Amino acid sequence: FTSVKDLIKGMRDAIKCHKSLFESAGILHRDVSPGNIMLSKHRSRNIKSGSGIVSSEAPHGFLIDLDLAKYVGPIQATADSTPKSIRRRTGTMLFMAIEILQGTCLRHSWRHDLESFFYVFIW
Repeated sequence: FTSVKDLIKGMRDAIKCHKSLFESAGILHRDVSPGNIMLSKHRSRNIKSGSGIVSSEAPHGFLIDLDLAKYVGPIQATADSTPKSIRRRTGTMLFMAIEILQGTCLRHSWRHDLESFFYVFIW
């Protein structure tokens, strides 16, 4: 990235990617770390549509490496309904949520991944 603004846009878009994976596909990433967030150069392009030309901006950041990701199905209303298969501690230790590291929360949830985004940002 070439500026703080680029970094923030990249992190924003990576979080949007995480949200889309979780809400649309029922996939929980579980390994948010600097090596799994890709930042891209700003690119905008004009796309022709039936009503004229629309400017479209490509994402500044996205997530990669779904090796530790788990399918959790439709959005779970509570942590108690999270499948047992995601109770194992996974991810990059430096960026893991405190509850997961301490073992006080046995199930990895979307909010633990968001906490990992925070640790990546301040790192």
